[in-house]
Amino acid sequence: NGRIGIGIENPTAKLDVAGNARISGPLTLVGLSSGIANLGINANGEVITVNSAVSQWITNGSDIYYNSGNVGIGAGATTPAEQLVVDGNIQIGAHDIILTDKNHGFGWYGLPGRAFAGQDINGPVLYGNSGGALGINNAFTSLDVSLIWQRLGVGDNRVSINNPNKADVTATLDVNGNARIRNLSVAGALLTVDGLGNIGIGTMPSGTSQWVTTTSGNIYFPGNRIGIGTDPQHDLHIYNQAGGPYVRLQTPFTGLLFSAIEFQTGIYDAASPTDRTDAIWQIGFVQQGTVSAPEDRIYFGRSGLSSTDMGIYRDGNVGIGIINTWFPNERLTVQGNASITGIGYFSSISGLALNGAAAGSVVTVDGA
Repeated sequence: NGRIGIGIENPTAKLDVAGNARISGPLTLVGLSSGIANLGINANGEVITVNSAVSQWITNGSDIYYNSGNVGIGAGATTPAEQLVVDGNIQIGAHDIILTDKNHGFGWYGLPGRAFAGQDINGPVLYGNSGGALGINNAFTSLDVSLIWQRLGVGDNRVSINNPNKADVTATLDVNGNARIRNLSVAGALLTVDGLGNIGIGTMPSGTSQWVTTTSGNIYFPGNRIGIGTDPQHDLHIYNQAGGPYVRLQTPFTGLLFSAIEFQTGIYDAASPTDRTDAIWQIGFVQQGTVSAPEDRIYFGRSGLSSTDMGIYRDGNVGIGIINTWFPNERLTVQGNASITGIGYFSSISGLALNGAAAGSVVTVDGA
């Protein structure tokens, strides 16, 4: 029947071998459904039929492994340079990528069923046994540490930025360099730094300044009251147990010497119902004249006006309604009309007491 049997009298195939067989060259099978197939032996010693190369995976029960060379997955990984190269996405589901052991790894955590430290993270978590780091690697020729996180004890977790010395992290947040926070749009948002360099956002640690610095370099207090030497009962409350207290307003010793305290309620001025500028009043000090003949005064008046509503001058004279460039020579000088409902008392009258007065003016002097 054209069959050959080796070790068997009645072969059932063209070649029927009862026992082991050894072939030193390739064995090609022709006439299969796919045309041509190669017959090979896998790493377990099993004869298999494949349409391409012989599989290099080793079976161990229900597991398989590969112990020689690199593995590439994807069209761009035909010559893998590392043990595993994947040209494409990797999806691991609700599981972790373990690094060395289960104390170090990376995975997705969220509810239900995957809380991390009791928290619904709903995102990726990178974890280590006592900390970890984010580093910069330039082909292993230049290594740098950008961020370090570590746990020194229960509740003592620390983060360091731009500080490669792990042992030098002494605060909850340790930044080696400048830090910038943008767009604090929430009203009353606070950024505070205590004496140890710890930063608090939205909190006020004990001993931390509550003054806020603006972009123009000014500072202000966003709270209600300020007390110096006392618990304030008013917007500004100053108490000095030793005596005083004193407040000094000082200008440079060049040009116009001018210091003032302004008062403004926000009410419109009666003469200018659409403008608040004339509703600002001042109590101030101004010095004019020369070094040899100074003319300084304490004045009361509206801000920005050329006249002084009332001023007390260096020599004790008082002027009401006078021009700022004119100085009174009498104890009381009134620029304008004056109305007295009682009697004016004078120790003496000299010269022309009514010089320039309107007709019909009367001065009454008693016997003293």
